[in-house]
Amino acid sequence: MKFRVSFTNTPLNCKGRNNQWTSSLRRFFDRLKRCVFMAINDHIHLRCAMLHNLEMTSLITSLLFASTLADSSEDRKEFNFTSYDENFAKRIMLPVSAAAYAKDAHAIETCLKNAIGNVTDVYQYSYPCQNGQCSGYVAKLPEYGAIIIGFRGTQTVNQLLQQGIDGIFKSWSRWDYGGNVLFYFHDVFHTLWGKIENHFYNYVHQQPGWDVWISGHSLGGALATLATSYLVEEYKLEPEKVKLVTFGQPRVGNRVFAERFDARNLYAYRLVHARDLVPGILKTGYWHQGGEVIDSSLSCFQL
Repeated sequence: MKFRVSFTNTPLNCKGRNNQWTSSLRRFFDRLKRCVFMAINDHIHLRCAMLHNLEMTSLITSLLFASTLADSSEDRKEFNFTSYDENFAKRIMLPVSAAAYAKDAHAIETCLKNAIGNVTDVYQYSYPCQNGQCSGYVAKLPEYGAIIIGFRGTQTVNQLLQQGIDGIFKSWSRWDYGGNVLFYFHDVFHTLWGKIENHFYNYVHQQPGWDVWISGHSLGGALATLATSYLVEEYKLEPEKVKLVTFGQPRVGNRVFAERFDARNLYAYRLVHARDLVPGILKTGYWHQGGEVIDSSLSCFQL
């Protein structure tokens, strides 16, 4: 069963004597470690692209199965964007998010073609970050009249710990379009977008009437949120043309950022597993944006 709830933003108790601070910090990192293992357990099928040529993860198997449904009238029906559309989230945005874990543009293309259908002009950029790879891509879905953008999620414990450390010890990064965001998210987004933007710019001018669909898992969800804000504010894209769906996304910025984002009335939803701690790891001053869909069943990301 799915329903929407609002997170309470209870700050960490970081005041008091040194031993209280140490205890609070220890509990925080213990929570982070538990979060890592639970996130891996709950989202293991999202590692679409830890595949080699002859190896399949569970998500690749699911995407291959989904390809048998790609031509059905049910999956080609017009999506309902007046509210959360589960068919759109699972049939389109989950593969868009999962494909970001692919090792290169060719693997991304294969993943998306098997799951969704015809995909063209795939461009990917990745770079090393905290013993993992931060990565994003842009592509076209001609049959849906959409440009898609996907961002890879957290891959290593070091990446997750760095996000938590930045959330405690580093100052905010100012977001030019309202509010402040986590330094780590801001830095990774601008590094990736600096390489992807030229391709997106060309695509959006080649197809000015197309939608822009953006997705990501975990860290990728935070980057997708920043990309959505950037495109609506900087490119002046029509809000009704932009769709954001993320999976297991942490908080991105402060209250001003979240309120500015929500004021745009975008189609923006965060899918969260009821047992996943990642969406709640940043509390002190951080706020969630967008509508939240929680699934308390075994896995809300099953195809």
